[in-house]
Amino acid sequence: MGGLRTGQNSIRHVDDPGANALVGFHYPIDRHAGRGLRLLPRLPALRAQIFATPGQAVAALDWLRAQPWADAGRITPVGVSLGALFLPAVLRIDQARGAAPGPAVIAYGGADIALMAPRLLGRVHAAIRPLLVRLGVASLRPVEPAEHLPHIRGEFLLLASTDLDAMVPEAAARLVERLTPEPKTIVHLPGGHVGGETEVTRRLVTALRAWLEERGAAAP
Repeated sequence: MGGLRTGQNSIRHVDDPGANALVGFHYPIDRHAGRGLRLLPRLPALRAQIFATPGQAVAALDWLRAQPWADAGRITPVGVSLGALFLPAVLRIDQARGAAPGPAVIAYGGADIALMAPRLLGRVHAAIRPLLVRLGVASLRPVEPAEHLPHIRGEFLLLASTDLDAMVPEAAARLVERLTPEPKTIVHLPGGHVGGETEVTRRLVTALRAWLEERGAAAP
């Protein structure tokens, strides 16, 4: 699960995946909902789309486990950027339905929507930004990472930036690291927020591959 605009194309950032299957997740969220005052009438629909996302991701995991080419014991959910915000809810739902805990990766995400909302809404007109922050904090609690992180189980790789992250405040990134249960590996990589064909993305993929291969969760 990558960024909203990247969708299932996030898998294209991994060159030469070897004897591994990569599955990209496309969000059921309208990417063209508009900005400023035009966004207000769309808020109820967007909220419903956001709430539908974790269940659709769990359905994707169910589909994966049913494939004849899949090793059900070596499926690793990966959440990057927006995907990292959703992944704790996805894992909690999946495990509550009986899925065995396993490795998972939370990269360049944060916890506490109140901390992240002002920066995420940076392009929204300043006049309505405070209103959207209040609405977001109040209405998006069911997908708030901080609500789910303490309840998930598994072995976790947490990736974050050593530098200023334009999307995730440092306090929100550190909160993810504190709330995620052990065992966990925390790696801080140089560069800002991940995205696109950048050196930050390449470092992320390198760290991810090394961690998975070390645990036998992925073929070289």
